[in-house]
Amino acid sequence: MWRFACLALVGAVALVPTDADACGGFFGPPAEGARFPSLGYEQTLLIHDPATEKEHFIREVTFDNASTSFGFVVPTPTRPEVAKVEKSPFDKLRTTFPFAVEPMATGGGGPPGSRAASAGAGAPPVQVLEVKQIGSFTAFVLKADDAGALQDWLRKNKLTSTKEADRWLAHYVTQKFYWVAMRYDGAKKGAPPKLTSETVRISFGTPAPYYPYYEPDPAPGQAPLPRRLMDLWVISPEAVTPVAVYKDSATRASSWVRPLKEGHPWSNIPADTLAPALAALIPKGSHVQTFQDQKVSRIGYGDILFAPASAPADAGARAGKLDSIAAVLDPEQAL
Repeated sequence: MWRFACLALVGAVALVPTDADACGGFFGPPAEGARFPSLGYEQTLLIHDPATEKEHFIREVTFDNASTSFGFVVPTPTRPEVAKVEKSPFDKLRTTFPFAVEPMATGGGGPPGSRAASAGAGAPPVQVLEVKQIGSFTAFVLKADDAGALQDWLRKNKLTSTKEADRWLAHYVTQKFYWVAMRYDGAKKGAPPKLTSETVRISFGTPAPYYPYYEPDPAPGQAPLPRRLMDLWVISPEAVTPVAVYKDSATRASSWVRPLKEGHPWSNIPADTLAPALAALIPKGSHVQTFQDQKVSRIGYGDILFAPASAPADAGARAGKLDSIAAVLDPEQAL
């Protein structure tokens, strides 16, 4: 078990070459003769408070071939709260905190393991904890104890799956994760081929910023998912470094890597950067770090944890809390 050993590894992990891809399970049944929708571009903001161990995962994605019904699934280590973000923050984030700057420019839920008590012996294998309409998407908060039952539920609710996606689901069911299933209900004939989703906030408990990045290998002969650029901002009082486990497809050897390209850090957050509802979530003393996912493929990568860039004073106490998501960072420990 890695515990919080990544604190010591941050300076030694390999920096992945700047080639790249993006997040979360995605499912979609195409209409007859139509292509599957695909994730084309993602923008994500992670706001994390290490004192309360709460993360706010704010996400906006653009889909290609979105003229048919589809959806996507995001796993979370603890029970999530889902809400629509009325005013997207990403235009302002891109201009205020760009990934790179010109020379001489200046810039200004409870922890894992605190899940709700498990239901009684007669509880169904898939529990729908909440249903919420978020623009043209219906959001379902789910708890599942059986991967097969979760696959059946998704199919019955117009979120189709594949054998590879089923393995992905089983990976997180083993870890007793919760789920946010987002089903797009706005598809209609003649709809534009590109769709930018409503901005969604998913809040959950975690002792360090966490991103569910893992995807199963494609089936034999199946092409990898198309390239998808992701821009990501992390707002936290702590400086962080993204770490993940990478498994080489040829040697099957595993190693710790830095899976994202780090951009310019920003020490000041102007008061008008975010709308009041999001600004209220920012911990005191926070700063902004920018990252990009530039790889051409995610194959071989596990989930991403944004570990403190230097060991905090309470590293020993926090190490035990991170045990609850340690196995998730390395798929070999879960399957």
